[in-house]
Amino acid sequence: MNIPPEKALYCRYDPTVSFEWAKGGLRIFCPAENGYINYNFVHSVREDRNCDMWRLSKAYACDDHFENEYELTPSGAEWDMAIRLKEREDFIGGYAHGDEIYDALSIEVDGKMTDIEALDGLVPFQTLRITVSSVGYDPSEPATAALKHRKEYLIDKNGVTLNQRV
Repeated sequence: MNIPPEKALYCRYDPTVSFEWAKGGLRIFCPAENGYINYNFVHSVREDRNCDMWRLSKAYACDDHFENEYELTPSGAEWDMAIRLKEREDFIGGYAHGDEIYDALSIEVDGKMTDIEALDGLVPFQTLRITVSSVGYDPSEPATAALKHRKEYLIDKNGVTLNQRV
């Protein structure tokens, strides 16, 4: 018999996450009344969109054994930002619009800095803080930096909070 783990917050790095052009991702499990909500923080890389970003991606629901998952959000949904420069045909931002490249990533689990890939099993936590900084590029002139984007995700018993600044 498979005994469910204690209902708590968990995360685990999964190098096989590949949806939305991901090259690995951190699976974050927040307890719900029935099972867990699984948020996925992924490394989306798509050269044709000038995208190399760590970002919040799809969310799923699963049971108390972290199985039988089903999608809660549609593919391609963005949680972060999209900004349109005046007189430009496209936006800057993440996977959906591209023209954004990350330049720093830091992960804190319960106040201790860690490498994301070191979270290789189900890791219980009280507070997970993820900080990403990136540069947004002009869609009409892809070599020209147009903005600096800094975001901080805080995941705790209250859910997921995103603070960001452009």
